[in-house]
Parts: sequence; C-alpha cells; structure tokens
Amino acid sequence: MKKIIAMMMICLLTASCCAFGLAEEEFDPRQYTEGVTLTIAIPENATIIDYASNLTTLAIEEKFGVHLEFITIPKADYTTKLNVMVMGGDKLPDIIMNPGTTNADWSGWINEGALIPLSATMTI
Repeated sequence: MKKIIAMMMICLLTASCCAFGLAEEEFDPRQYTEGVTLTIAIPENATIIDYASNLTTLAIEEKFGVHLEFITIPKADYTTKLNVMVMGGDKLPDIIMNPGTTNADWSGWINEGALIPLSATMTI
C-alpha cells in the first residue's frame, strides 16, 4: 500500500515540479492539471475495496485537480495483460504500477517504443 501511494505521489509531484521557480506567488498545480484524467494500471489488491473512492485517491484528486481512473488487473495475470497491451498496440495507461513486473519486462516495452522517458515530453 505504501508503495502504491508513493508511486502515485511521485508521478503527480513530478508534473508539478516542472513549474518550480516560475512565479513568486504560491504555485497551484490545478491551473495546469484541472480536468485531466490519468489512467493507472494496477494489480487487484484484496485489501483495497475501491481505488476510486479511497482517501488517498480523493486527496490527490482534490490537491491536483485531476481525475484518477484505475484499470485493475488480476494479480496473477498482471504482467501478461500488460504485455498483451504493449504488443497489441493498445492505448497504454498513463501510469503503470510495477508489482510483478521485471526489468526485462520494462526493457522490452522500452525497446518496443511503448514507453518513453518523461524528459522526452517535458521541458523544464
């Protein structure tokens, strides 16, 4: 659970850091993210009943003005399903949580061109 929360926060905070130092006033990330929907692939977790309504999700949505949409995948099929999505050319989620994936999986997805570095799409 802590890893999930940390990963979400890292991803969202990275986006907000892009504007660091642009203005003297307090930075409000919602001016850039309001109305944005982020899709997140995540393996099912028996201890989390509903990702969409848990307190962490609601706090992130409120703080950053984004909507988080979760694609839950059975844990046993997680890596297989992600591989099928990559190889099939499906639209991938914005964020892929990594439980069960290996470095080889990530390297393969990068080599297929399915994943690109964030630095390739952002200017600081």
